[in-house]
Amino acid sequence: MPVPAENVLTEPCKRNTAGCLAFVTAHLLHRFGDEAQYLSLAITAADLPNWNPERYRQCVVAALEAVEAKPVLAVFGIQPTRPETGYGYVEIAEGAPLWDGSTPDLPVYCVERFHEKPSREEAEQYLATGRFFWNSGMFFWRVATFLVELERAQPRIAVAVTSLARALDRNDESQVRETFAALPDLSIDYGLMERARDVVVVRADFPWDDISSWESLARQLPKDENGNVLVGEPVIVDTDNSLVYNEPGPARMAVGVVGVKGLAVIVSEDAVLVIPKDRAQDVRQVVANLMMRGVPQV
Repeated sequence: MPVPAENVLTEPCKRNTAGCLAFVTAHLLHRFGDEAQYLSLAITAADLPNWNPERYRQCVVAALEAVEAKPVLAVFGIQPTRPETGYGYVEIAEGAPLWDGSTPDLPVYCVERFHEKPSREEAEQYLATGRFFWNSGMFFWRVATFLVELERAQPRIAVAVTSLARALDRNDESQVRETFAALPDLSIDYGLMERARDVVVVRADFPWDDISSWESLARQLPKDENGNVLVGEPVIVDTDNSLVYNEPGPARMAVGVVGVKGLAVIVSEDAVLVIPKDRAQDVRQVVANLMMRGVPQV
């Protein structure tokens, strides 16, 4: 089913997820007026791989029921299957009881604390306790609750929401762009969720992966008999458990890999990356260094 054009919102510039959600909220206030405060929002991923739509729907219903029953923010927490260092985590208290109205089949808990991406040792400790979930980055709330928590945690952004809504009422596109551009570049996780007073986590057990690294991409693609993921017809010899990605296109290079194990080899038209798959998150250090040098590829 096509999405109506008026329901597709485009940010004037990049201001991270806090700015994005402030922009969405301003549009809701503009379109629905006082009734907007009763609306519930589901902020979900667009790249869910190999997912179970029915179980996903059930988890969404559980989250929306929670935020509509009480003035709380909710997040999907994914049961971790490995000591992942590339994700943030959501912690619940030891022996935490089920939140009011939830069931063992779809448990909801009060959040004790959010944690940034951990070290390998910390991630292993998290996994051992059974009290930590991966932070999926999928959130749920009522507009009224969001605005109250935003006013407390980020008053500058809360004021901007009102200013944006008023500018939209006047059809003042210039003021909308100016107000939005003045917002801080801030993630909703750090700017709001980690500072909010009342947050619950829904244990979401549908298949999930955050396609944010070469290692996570490799988990979604078919493997050969030696555990290799091959894209772009590279030539491999005596190679195991590796990802070799040769970017398709008219300028595709000839790529050969011999005698390696557990590597990600990424070749594009103007750049090459070679990195152990289990250190795929460290590519950000390379990107930061190249940006400091002013390299045009980044």
